[in-house]
Amino acid sequence: TYDAIGVGFGPSNLAIAGAFVDKANSATSVSLPKLLFIEKQEQFGWHRGMLIPGSRMQIKEFSFLKDLATLRSPQSPITFLSYLHSQNRLLDFINRGSTFPTRKEYADYLSWAARFVQDKGIMVAYGENVIGIGEKDEKTIEVHSVVLTSGEHITRLTT
Repeated sequence: TYDAIGVGFGPSNLAIAGAFVDKANSATSVSLPKLLFIEKQEQFGWHRGMLIPGSRMQIKEFSFLKDLATLRSPQSPITFLSYLHSQNRLLDFINRGSTFPTRKEYADYLSWAARFVQDKGIMVAYGENVIGIGEKDEKTIEVHSVVLTSGEHITRLTT
């Protein structure tokens, strides 16, 4: 059984996973709950096929500060600035004269953050499609999925 199961592992659920990891690594020493995210794709990916070289984020108001964590916790290890620093690209980003990341750069950031939270204990079941969610009883939710490569049906529970 799991404490929580997320459907999909895109930016929203990745940000949630990051918040749990941050909380577990904070001074309060809260243990990481048993979490699982079920993702249809075979591996992490964001907007595959739409990463045209040099293309920037489409939202004019998009800033690198609107990442997975900065508004919630600027000191989080999964901020866009932390990503740039870890890749030795912070100085280049600052000096290029634009605060808008390219789509490829942002996709790389999201993949980096996904690896980071998984390395910290977040579980992701890739290559599965959620086919049903229902109440087993008053305190238990059942999540039904199918493994895309084998057709195997899996039922998982939250308590």
